[in-house]
Amino acid sequence: MKIKLFVIIVGLLYSACNSPVKTDKKPDTSAIKTSATTAAAKPKSPKRHRVTLEINTMLTHKRSAFRCDSVIIVNYNGLVNGHTYYPVNDKGEWLNTITKKKKLNVLQLKTLNSIIGNPASFKVPLKTDCIKPDIGVVYFKDGRVIAQSEMSLECAWVKSTAQLGSNDHSHLFNKKALRRLDKFYSGLKM
Repeated sequence: MKIKLFVIIVGLLYSACNSPVKTDKKPDTSAIKTSATTAAAKPKSPKRHRVTLEINTMLTHKRSAFRCDSVIIVNYNGLVNGHTYYPVNDKGEWLNTITKKKKLNVLQLKTLNSIIGNPASFKVPLKTDCIKPDIGVVYFKDGRVIAQSEMSLECAWVKSTAQLGSNDHSHLFNKKALRRLDKFYSGLKM
């Protein structure tokens, strides 16, 4: 008796798993709701100027850092509807929340990397409860974006596609590093 019951259950499971799934003739509105919600949460980007992305998350800001042809620092609002965004989105479009742009010279880039690539900048970090990127950095090589960073002086925070001096991609600064970053940024007169 037990064997017959077992065979019937296995047969039912087999037929249930191998039968085609009936689809509902009504349109799937969940996808429509999701895409509408997602679109509203993301910042818009001007379509006139696109760049090619070749982000390499294995790059590092530590020591001599990675090689790049040029670096652009931007002042922008990187926080939209509770989500943070790099200055260039995944389609290669600059965000429309950028208010100022400036190309860094070699000395300025070395100064910036000496802050965000230094492990000491992240030891005993400040305790903050916010993430509000307002400074973005875009690194180019051969006309392509190879890395991006977003930072906040107010929140003592940095996030980068390249590895930071803290051996991760997002971290809080300590007081000394924050003072150095503030002095560096103020010196740019953006």
